[in-house]
Amino acid sequence: MSQARLHKPLLYRLKGTDALPNHPALLGTRCTCGHTHFPPHHYGCEQCGRHGAALTDVALNGRGELVSVATVHLHNAAITDDDVLPIAAPFTIVTVALDDGPRVRGLLAEGAQDIEPGTTVVTSMMDIGRNGVTVLDLRFSPED
Repeated sequence: MSQARLHKPLLYRLKGTDALPNHPALLGTRCTCGHTHFPPHHYGCEQCGRHGAALTDVALNGRGELVSVATVHLHNAAITDDDVLPIAAPFTIVTVALDDGPRVRGLLAEGAQDIEPGTTVVTSMMDIGRNGVTVLDLRFSPED
């Protein structure tokens, strides 16, 4: 079998943070004013407007509070990568307020459908590859 690859390596990594070493880290940027951004960018701080060297890359721990949940029942998935399975409905989109600051949207891990806002969730990886290729993508699941 081939080596695993990340589906979106500019947004997350397998290695966790010191605070949450066993869960994938999200990649963001932090401004010298303290504001944290996701997804990462260096265009300018959404809070104070600083740019360039004022924004540094940071790894965000994958823990946060579930803010909202939306289940998609009909979906016409576009296949853009022959090695990746299209998302099959139903699937659940979540908004998570990360402990490290920003709110992010992502997909809920399979098997965690009866989840309520206020639940603590963490990042995990799911293999979405096909044709013998392992492609890992980020999901959120309830913390154990």
